[in-house]
Amino acid sequence: MASNDGEGGEGWEAAVRAEMGGASWWDDPDGADLHARFKAFTGQRRDWPEPKLLFWKDLLLRVARRLRLCSAPAHLVTSVWFARPGGITPLCLPQVLEEMRADGEILLKSELIVPTAGGLYQLVRRVSQMAISRRPIVQEDILVFRSLVEERFEDIASQLRGSHWTSTCVITLTKFNSFFYGQEDAHAALCYLTQRGKARYLAIRKEDPVELQGVKFPLVSAHAPAVSKFDCDTLHLVWQEEKLQQQFDVLDRRWEMLVYLLICHLQFACNSYVLW
Repeated sequence: MASNDGEGGEGWEAAVRAEMGGASWWDDPDGADLHARFKAFTGQRRDWPEPKLLFWKDLLLRVARRLRLCSAPAHLVTSVWFARPGGITPLCLPQVLEEMRADGEILLKSELIVPTAGGLYQLVRRVSQMAISRRPIVQEDILVFRSLVEERFEDIASQLRGSHWTSTCVITLTKFNSFFYGQEDAHAALCYLTQRGKARYLAIRKEDPVELQGVKFPLVSAHAPAVSKFDCDTLHLVWQEEKLQQQFDVLDRRWEMLVYLLICHLQFACNSYVLW
């Protein structure tokens, strides 16, 4: 999950500065260039300067990509990421976000269907989305960057192909989350991927209250087939394998600590013998 200060893989300020490429106007809050880029769009959409619109679209996605984020709170994007000394923020960003949303480049997480919810809830959500008119983006919204989720989807599939020979694979939800900066970012991506049919969420209850959660991922095609009983059995086996690996890791750490303490004890004994 992106932290409250807007950081992902690295600090947001460092990410923005890196993507700006040392542009001199960025560090001149009183300069005409900065004010021209930061001021709000006026007039009709056809009157907006296209280079300025494309600049902010591109910069926003590049910063999010550098932070390894597929989603971000709207208030961080508009009020934090690109803020300059003196509290100066790009007044055009809300309009840029709405434009990206209209083009399908940005989706709101609140409008995506949560795959972990029940079937009745999902049906109600689909019906309500068709009936309710679209509202403007508000500061509390979580923005989901479609192209960045698609990129992460391809990256995950590429990594999984190296260890699977089948056309699909089943991984635990914990494993899926590990491909993202945080759990909230992973959840936003999962909502998008399952709604687009690019992944399937599955859950099985083995021992109350333990519920095994996983994701079925396509490795060849762009869409994941429906979940089968075999997938559920596979999820259980994969979960057991990960649980055993965690236990082995704990034993390894304990063994390393034991060896370290033994070496320290021997060194102390040797030093004491020499002094004696």
